[in-house]
Amino acid sequence: MMLSSVREAPLGLYIPVSHSLMVCCLVPSSSENCSWVNPRWRLRARTPSPDQGGLLTPLVPYSMRAFYTLACNRQVALPGHSVPPMYRAAPTCYYMQAMNSAEQGIGILGCGAIGRGLALAVDGGAIRRARVVALFDQDSGRLTSLAGQLSSQPAACDTVEGFLAAAGMTLAVEAASQEAVRRNAEAVLASGRDLMVMSTGALLDGDLYLRLEAASAESGCRVYAPSGALGGVDAIRASRHELEEVVLTTRKPPASLVDSASGSDMGAITSATVVFEGSAREAVARFPFNINVAATLSLAGLGPERTRVRIIADPEAGGNIHEVYAAGKSGTLRFIMENVPHPDNPMTSHLAVLSAIETLRGICEGGVRVGA
Repeated sequence: MMLSSVREAPLGLYIPVSHSLMVCCLVPSSSENCSWVNPRWRLRARTPSPDQGGLLTPLVPYSMRAFYTLACNRQVALPGHSVPPMYRAAPTCYYMQAMNSAEQGIGILGCGAIGRGLALAVDGGAIRRARVVALFDQDSGRLTSLAGQLSSQPAACDTVEGFLAAAGMTLAVEAASQEAVRRNAEAVLASGRDLMVMSTGALLDGDLYLRLEAASAESGCRVYAPSGALGGVDAIRASRHELEEVVLTTRKPPASLVDSASGSDMGAITSATVVFEGSAREAVARFPFNINVAATLSLAGLGPERTRVRIIADPEAGGNIHEVYAAGKSGTLRFIMENVPHPDNPMTSHLAVLSAIETLRGICEGGVRVGA
């Protein structure tokens, strides 16, 4: 840990409540090993002053890890806590400020249509304050091909362990599959990295969802789920407690649909055919590569059991069409998205790639954001 300057200061923890990006703390001169500190934070000494960040509110954490969790959650109150012995015995304390790093190091798990589009956008400067530092894909050809196109020269990792060990990574983007989320999401959070999940269908696993919530609270890291190929998610989330009904109707070309129950595609269908009708949970289980939008909609709204889904295989469909109907005390909502399939993968909408880019832009650039 590098400090630009050090001075003695009163014992305690201070958070300037008027500035959401600034977190100030005190650690004893014989502080714990801070190797667990998330690399997106850098620490530097600073003299406490109310005119440099507003009102300073004293708090005392139980441990440095507890402080870190508080810091990342932007919490400014911890009533009733007493000073632990390790803090009372410390003769000297360092007053330090944790500031957002100037640049986010992005790791991308999966180099398919979404991962590749996101990597090229970051590398091309479409997202400020971001740099691709690591890639992983089980397809070595796809991995090395994408790595060779990026000027940032990211680490091309052939194992997840190597990916998680990549230097400078502050945020990992899952752009592979629901199984990749189940296998790796907890490890990403435990390593001190934020996580962006594109395969949101995995989050309908209730046990996994709870484990990720616990891992996020423990590490102080965040999990982001972009809206993907769906519009109107902010309105659904805003009215979720007053909704009474949510229905998603998805219409896709038969060749782009794969039913895991039969293991076959539907290319032989010659006219518009309803191939599924049921809950969002059932839809995601049956069509894990096609219907992440159902998971996203249900997580934002009524949940996976009460969100109804209808899937239509239609040879005349020119793209991936999603129609959302929602009704409740706040009114009736209707959204229709006629999405163009991504040229690299017809099962993915081009809008899903754009959503990933915009979500990452919001994380990295900060500033004024419009919409939820």
